[in-house]
Amino acid sequence: MSKFEFDEETHTYRVDGCVYPGVTTIIKPLYSLDGPSSSVLEYARGRGQAVHKACEIYNNGERFSGTLDPVIQPYFDAWLKFLKEKRVTITSAEQRLHHPTMKYAGTWDATATMEDSGTDDWTLDIKAIAKLHASVGVQLSAYQKLREANGRIASRVRCRRAAVQLKPDGNYLFQEYSNHSDWPTFVSCLTVHNFRVNNHVGE
Repeated sequence: MSKFEFDEETHTYRVDGCVYPGVTTIIKPLYSLDGPSSSVLEYARGRGQAVHKACEIYNNGERFSGTLDPVIQPYFDAWLKFLKEKRVTITSAEQRLHHPTMKYAGTWDATATMEDSGTDDWTLDIKAIAKLHASVGVQLSAYQKLREANGRIASRVRCRRAAVQLKPDGNYLFQEYSNHSDWPTFVSCLTVHNFRVNNHVGE
């Protein structure tokens, strides 16, 4: 069995000592094509990390004893609203896996079922950003393939992928992604990433 490790501080994945690129690192070039400026991304990243942490704690069955930061609270309220309105059952939270043959790794926010979609299995990613970009579908396709490669999807169950955009007014947008080009796009990004690393491009 491979030894899979994750360094939280540097956000580095390792399998048997070898660094595996993460999904967000691999698709980073897509952000500059359809995303906001780097300064906006940096601010959103810090806020998003705090929102994700609050949702992660809740998804793992823990409850808060104090109060959340006023900036974070409405995003968290939006997550609770989503869970209630969609009648969501979280089956796992913050899953971290690596692909045994394609040699990449990733962590997604939650897997779930929803009452109005029967036995369908959902791979969910939480977004506390102003706009959902097309690259989100590419990101989710990579997470779904990680699940498939590690036998984390039950047979004869349809697996679907979606983002939940949490908004600062306490509302949310549920966006499903089903574009068949998402996975080939990710594979292309992975190929380019590996080329750059193997040939020391951009160092």
